[in-house]
Order: sequence, then structure tokens, then C-alpha cells
Amino acid sequence: MPRFMSLKRGNGERINPRKLGIAALPSQWMAKGKDLRCYAVAGFMNSGRVRITEHAYRKTVQFKELRMNHLWSQLGGFVMGDPEAHKRSDDLLDACVYCASLASLEPPKK
Repeated sequence: MPRFMSLKRGNGERINPRKLGIAALPSQWMAKGKDLRCYAVAGFMNSGRVRITEHAYRKTVQFKELRMNHLWSQLGGFVMGDPEAHKRSDDLLDACVYCASLASLEPPKK
């Protein structure tokens, strides 16, 4: 666990990440690349088995005079095989795909 990572409860109490079972994603999943990871969970996500909370669905943030839902813009703006993808911010897309991967895929064999 990186030293800079700090998890806190709503009351400010520190949380030990190891007690939560937080671990790095398997390197086999990371080696596949973003396009293949997204393709692997597309059916799982499109079938309605992945749900987004009402709060995340309605949340908008203003940035540079533009008010939008960043999760939806990243999910909707992803294009497989796009050579310019490395220039875009897609951290929320990554988080969503990783969660769906952990929920839907069998862990890689060691």
C-alpha cells in the first residue's frame, strides 16, 4: 500500500487499508490494456448487472465554465482503439471497469 494513501471515515478516524482487504489489481488484468479490459466487461455492464447510485448519476461539477457529470462523460466518450486515448482523462472509466472486472471475471490463475 502506498504511503501517501490515506483513508478516513466520515468522522475523521483513520482506516487501515489492509483491514479492508484493499490490494493491487492482478498484473495479468493490467497487462491486457484498457481496450481489452473494457471489452471484457462490456456485456456485464450493458446487461444491467452494473448499477450506478442515484447520487453518482445526478452529480455534476463545474470546471472551466462547463457543468457536467464527469462519470457519464468518460463512460460515453470512450472509443475502443482510439490512438488519442492517452491524452484524455479517464480515471473514472478505469475505476468503473476495474470494479466491474472484479465483480464479473474470474481471477486470473497464478
